[in-house]
Parts: sequence; structure tokens; C-alpha cells
Amino acid sequence: MRQRKTEHYRELLSSISDLAVKGLNDETQARYATASNTIALIAPQQVIAALADFQGEIDISNPKRSLERHDELLTKLVLAIRHSLELPFEDDPSTFRFRLVGGGKKDNTDQTQEKV
Repeated sequence: MRQRKTEHYRELLSSISDLAVKGLNDETQARYATASNTIALIAPQQVIAALADFQGEIDISNPKRSLERHDELLTKLVLAIRHSLELPFEDDPSTFRFRLVGGGKKDNTDQTQEKV
């Protein structure tokens, strides 16, 4: 079961990374939606709730989006995932920080892309 969880979580984080690096488009949105929707099959309620909070922050219709809140909620999601995997060590939520690393260059002429 742990391996299956890891695979689902890896796909979720990879799809979030694609949104951040490649921007919002049909492909990245579809991949993220599929990964998010299938998490309910294996994730505990804590992970699902953290994902819902993160989704609310990154939603295009959220007029109060902020990078600080994005990183805070992504950190909570990653901590919930790590807890769910029952890793052989404990994280300290007061000092644990997670931030996406991007490597792509955004094309300034494409106004349809949104960074996550």
C-alpha cells in the first residue's frame, strides 16, 4: 500500500510542478485534475483537506492569491503527505518549509499561462 501511495503522491507533486514550470494549459490542467481526483482513493482525510486548501489558494478565481499563502499551504500538503507515508522520522512543522523549484522560462507573449 505504501508504494501505491508514493506513486499517487509523486504524480500529484509532479503535476503541481508542471503547473509551476510550464504554466496553466490544457495538458497541465488535465494532469493536475486527474492526480488530484485520484488522491481520494488512497489518501487520508488530512491529505485531502490540505489539498483542498491548496486548491482554493491557487484557483484562478481567488482574487487574494499570494505566493506566501501558496507556499504555506503547499508546505502543509507536503507535511500531510509525508505523515501519511509513515516515514521513519518526524518532521518539525514549525521549521519545515517546502517551495517549488522552477526551471522553465515563461513566454511573455502567452497570456493564457498562469503560474501555480
